[in-house]
Amino acid sequence: MQRSVFKHRRSDAADSFRAASPFHRVSADSPPFLVVHGDLDSLVTVEEGRRFAQRLRDVSHQPAHYVEVVGGQHAFDVIPSWRTLRTVDAVSEFLATTWATHKTRR
Repeated sequence: MQRSVFKHRRSDAADSFRAASPFHRVSADSPPFLVVHGDLDSLVTVEEGRRFAQRLRDVSHQPAHYVEVVGGQHAFDVIPSWRTLRTVDAVSEFLATTWATHKTRR
């Protein structure tokens, strides 16, 4: 992230890194989440994805699901593949279930 996005070292721009981090924006009011993360992601480490999903589970009052895509790079879904198809199915199911749950709570 330092080289690709910020063009600064984290130690020189700590506040900017923190402000941009979804990890530090998690709250009890965070919406339902489906985190899909490739295990070969070279931009955001898989450990960071796992840690983000766990923080959501620990802090948010809404469901937080984590799916790790074996062999997936950061933008694995850009080029259609079996990973993309499965991800689209999972996202569709997550959204349909989340919407159905929302409608029953209104």
